Amino acid sequence: MQFSTEKLSSSTKAFQFSTVKGISSFKMTLNWEGTQDVDLSVFGLRSNGKIDEKHFGYVFFYFWLEQVKAGSDVSSMIKVNAYKTYETIDGALVHSADIKNGSTQSEDEWVIFTPSKVADSIEKLAIVASIHGNGSFGSVENTIFSIEDADTNTTIQQYDLSKNFSSSKIILLGELIKKMGVWEFQPIGDSHAEASLDSALKAYGVPM
Repeated sequence: MQFSTEKLSSSTKAFQFSTVKGISSFKMTLNWEGTQDVDLSVFGLRSNGKIDEKHFGYVFFYFWLEQVKAGSDVSSMIKVNAYKTYETIDGALVHSADIKNGSTQSEDEWVIFTPSKVADSIEKLAIVASIHGNGSFGSVENTIFSIEDADTNTTIQQYDLSKNFSSSKIILLGELIKKMGVWEFQPIGDSHAEASLDSALKAYGVPM
């Protein structure tokens, strides 16, 4: 998948989760204003940049969540918890479920990440924002991607997507990368005006 590169409107330095003392889980949130459906997807990857099919529960994207919602038997990989959100069996990732628009939620789509629970074979987590259906990120306003303390919702890092991505349909926000056992977030901001979420699925080896 060929992207054009636009830097996120914040520091482009990698952020190490271990530097934030006393926090065990982090929430990555995508907020926007408007009726356009924006999706926050996560792809758990092996060292070769492809998904680990033994840990397919580490893949959260719209079509997959819809299958879970419809009753697909994926109980060995993912579960719907008491809050009607989606969670990996090991508790490493929790996804908010699909939010159709950004006009009614104080927090729109989010993912909670607990580094200590991630399966050993997962070396990287790609974080992707995409437009569902027609339109682009120019169709929404005040689009913000944040990393927060999952317990207090205190913002640790924040990236403004409103300035550079108006023509884009999909943005690789960044990657969570495991280096010597320490997880860090590398902001990227690669985008594409023509590609869709399907392009990311193919790039990461997700069965279509």
